[in-house]
Amino acid sequence: MCRHLSRLARFVWATALVLYPLYLTAQGTDYANLSASEAARLIRERKINSRDLVTALLARIDADQDLHAFITVDREGALKAAAAADDARSQSISLPALHGVPIVIKDNIHVASLPNTAGTPALRNFVPNQ
Repeated sequence: MCRHLSRLARFVWATALVLYPLYLTAQGTDYANLSASEAARLIRERKINSRDLVTALLARIDADQDLHAFITVDREGALKAAAAADDARSQSISLPALHGVPIVIKDNIHVASLPNTAGTPALRNFVPNQ
């Protein structure tokens, strides 16, 4: 089944596959071990922001590259979406409960302009355009 996701949805990616603790702290918060609901609560309470959360999770991915847990990491897209989420939060408008919380998009889900290999060497050059 093929799903198309917007850039903002793509951003919400990192927490699902974080495998070991990373102790990048802001006010004593261990970002890598936050559940999605904990991260959302801390973001809503303005104790952390999406940019810092994404930056910490990207650092965690870098620290554990030997695990090969990710095929493609859209750093630029994740950081850009995190900044947009933080900007939206600063406008004090009504936002969805998980707004600004990163997630992982599995490699068999189409995301425009990102490789979609489904873990198959035959698809290593496939990049959906929508």
